[in-house]
Amino acid sequence: VVAKKKDDDSKLPLVFHKKMQNRIRLVPLPSELIEQIRQIEVQIQSKGNDFVTIADTNLKHWVIKQKFEKLFGRENRVVANAFKKNLQTFVTEEALATMGIEFKSIDMSILYTVNDSIIHQVPHFDYQPTVLTQQQIDDKEQFAWIMVLPVTNDGCWITVWTGFGVGTNMEIKYGECLFLRSDVVHAGGRPEIDNESDRKFIRLHCYLPTAFMKVDRDKIFPLDYNGAPLGDSYWVEDVPDVVPSSIGEA
Repeated sequence: VVAKKKDDDSKLPLVFHKKMQNRIRLVPLPSELIEQIRQIEVQIQSKGNDFVTIADTNLKHWVIKQKFEKLFGRENRVVANAFKKNLQTFVTEEALATMGIEFKSIDMSILYTVNDSIIHQVPHFDYQPTVLTQQQIDDKEQFAWIMVLPVTNDGCWITVWTGFGVGTNMEIKYGECLFLRSDVVHAGGRPEIDNESDRKFIRLHCYLPTAFMKVDRDKIFPLDYNGAPLGDSYWVEDVPDVVPSSIGEA
């Protein structure tokens, strides 16, 4: 009897291994969402004064929360409602089906990079780090997620850690979407690569809470479960792994 060869992940960065998909997922967007996202870029161009600088970064953000019409303009509520419906279907029935996402509580922001400086956020969680009790495990409580997707052809970058040490700087191309579970350490910021002048890497950032884990959008959480700074064990300096997205290859 010849054993069936398992799918070989050995040549892929760990962030793309199938065993990581319970925490890290890079997936293509449906075509209808891609077309609708193109219209968001037009609306952003008139909203410069609505963006606020994020402290200690070269990022600005525009808080949307659940107000989908802000993404398209009040005169385009039909498009906004269609986008909301399509995004909900994509998240709750396809990309994160069975994950208990409470889409009605989605919390959105638009972010962009202000200049060409290479400034990474500190390594952090987007939700309060939580260790499940045995009772919570028995009750099948579910972790929240975040979603990051580019709004323009610039794509965007994010550093992700699968464990202690140096992170992997992942490129998310236009038409793709990165999902990170709440216990994934990450940091915004692009690597030092050529020909990036004037590129803003505009992206939509969404909190995707569950009944168990709610959103606290006014904070990031830079401490580990033991109270130590994540930056002590998760390093962002001189990130060596520049990983172009490889949805079609994984």
